[in-house]
Amino acid sequence: MKSSLIWVRVPENQAWAKWWPEFLKAHESLKAIEVQKFNGMEVSWGIVGDALFSFSLFHKKKVIVVTQADKFLKKEKKWMDIALKWMKAPHTLVLVSEDEAPAHWTYQEWRTGALEDSQDEKAVFRWIDAIHSESLDSALKELQICIDNGQVALVALQLLSRHFRLGRLIQYATDKGFSDQEIAAAFKIPSFAIQKWRKKSRRHHRQWLKIFEYLQAADLQLKSNEDSRWTLRMLTLKMVRQELQARRQTQKQNKSVFLKPSELFSQPLLPIEPSFS
Repeated sequence: MKSSLIWVRVPENQAWAKWWPEFLKAHESLKAIEVQKFNGMEVSWGIVGDALFSFSLFHKKKVIVVTQADKFLKKEKKWMDIALKWMKAPHTLVLVSEDEAPAHWTYQEWRTGALEDSQDEKAVFRWIDAIHSESLDSALKELQICIDNGQVALVALQLLSRHFRLGRLIQYATDKGFSDQEIAAAFKIPSFAIQKWRKKSRRHHRQWLKIFEYLQAADLQLKSNEDSRWTLRMLTLKMVRQELQARRQTQKQNKSVFLKPSELFSQPLLPIEPSFS
């Protein structure tokens, strides 16, 4: 059996007894081998590393399975360096998550067939996170997944509006000197949501007004039966641009900053000639 690292994508609500046999069919060499399972939220990197390089009394080979792998990776900033060392381990490591493999994952990947028939219900939240992170290409990608899944446009807009209303309230409460614990108790939100907004540059009153103008305009357009796909795509563009603009204005002490369209993408845009030229 060749030792390896495998990223396995499985819906969170799918039972082990359903997806594991399917996985073994695709990986015949792992059948009849001891399986050792860990919860990625609870186990440490040291324990997993020890398991990969140790042997049991009755089995020469084993499979180490770590569930909630996305949370497991977040515990270690240098996980890519450690992964290179783990490739030399005598056993196979299977990292299980409902999320896609990390951007820098260069090892094996496998997904259950159930994902092909199930809708990605978290795409709308990744869309919101991408806008919050000022990543236009990611936001448009996640928006397309929402549309393909049949996501109701007004529901997606309401979730986005709630996200920014909450951000406005958190900034206001922070300015008034309230602690994270007081804010979390008052708004009934987890502390990580507060920290997410604390890391953002502070918005001025006019910047918040602009954000809510965009949201209100999109709401009116959707309720007027305009093309929901076009409306949400244009809203995404405007919101990411506004987020970038707000951050740069804050950094430069409110000096005017004008962004080129190509600056909104993580990859540079290629110059092209119009089709009618």
